[in-house]
Amino acid sequence: MGNGQDGDLYRWIFEKGVGQQIVKDLPLVVLFALVFDPLLAVSRAHILGFIELDDHLIMQTIQACWDGIKRYIKRYGMGFKQKLSNPVPE
Repeated sequence: MGNGQDGDLYRWIFEKGVGQQIVKDLPLVVLFALVFDPLLAVSRAHILGFIELDDHLIMQTIQACWDGIKRYIKRYGMGFKQKLSNPVPE
């Protein structure tokens, strides 16, 4: 991160996700905020000693950020919503 081209990669990922209806159709700035702002806040809380990050909590945090931007699809004829694939195994 930090070379200026990383933003282009994330932009491309978000645009591709929106185009494939995997990611919610929101402005890019909102998608960036929903993903990266919580990660920064949790990292800050860890650095300041408010929380202790372990692998499990890191994975839960990543999952929560993903849950914030992913679309849900409705299964036809089943009457319930199915989550799209999770980036984090449960």
